[in-house]
Amino acid sequence: MTDWKTPLARSITLRGRASGTLSTLEEAGKFLLSRSQGVLRNDVLAHAMTLLMQAAESEDPKDIAEATTQLERYLTAQKMQ
Repeated sequence: MTDWKTPLARSITLRGRASGTLSTLEEAGKFLLSRSQGVLRNDVLAHAMTLLMQAAESEDPKDIAEATTQLERYLTAQKMQ
């Protein structure tokens, strides 16, 4: 069962024009989808999206932690965290 309401391993505070907080897989997924125009050119973003889908499907804390870390990598690279 896919549960997008599952919390991330830790909340992520965004900075800059993308200010706000990402607390759930759903919020993170919607945020990444809003930036997916460059997904074909951005392997970090594509990998984060894949891991979020896997985490929502499995609800495994290890998968959630991995997805959260990858999301943080993307945000750091984009200077949004």
